[in-house]
Amino acid sequence: MILERRQSPRERRSAARRPLVAAVVKRAGETVHLAQAANIGPLGMTLRHVGDAAWAVRTPVALTFALPGGPLIQVRAEVVFDRPESGGRTVGVRFAGMAPDHAREIARFVEQHGPT
Repeated sequence: MILERRQSPRERRSAARRPLVAAVVKRAGETVHLAQAANIGPLGMTLRHVGDAAWAVRTPVALTFALPGGPLIQVRAEVVFDRPESGGRTVGVRFAGMAPDHAREIARFVEQHGPT
């Protein structure tokens, strides 16, 4: 599959995303931020946070969050975009590693909930 760079990130996305409102602890090295999930898919998620601290593309991050009614999930991820938004920033991350049971929980959540 060839990705067309002129398309918006939403159009380039190859996996479904579902809306998710959840608190997310985001760590990069010693830096810790509290963010809010906007959506999630089997390959990544979009986060929003207040403040103007930008995250460089390809920054490795560790995320901790819970899906509604689910267990605490911990994943390794990588920043794919970071842009300013009204009152804060929106950050897209691609998952880089997680426990198989966490991957199943995310896949089940995405499958059971409506489209973005």
